[in-house]
Amino acid sequence: VLAAPNGCWVDGLRKLVRNSDGVQVVSETTVATFNANAPLFTPDSKVTINGVVSRVSKPNAGDSGSLNLPTDHLEVALI
Repeated sequence: VLAAPNGCWVDGLRKLVRNSDGVQVVSETTVATFNANAPLFTPDSKVTINGVVSRVSKPNAGDSGSLNLPTDHLEVALI
């Protein structure tokens, strides 16, 4: 369960993504959260949002490294 200050933003936009094997799949939902939550989103793990169970396709970390920008986040495509 993600809650403040470790919450997430959910986008229900359907889009084509590549899974961890490089195969193109349709993502029904994208979750954006803090990079610290990465261990919760391993490929093929289950995520439930509003009663709908999905699987993690491939998490993508946005990390600015030593620049320490406020936009660092984890984007997770759900299928």
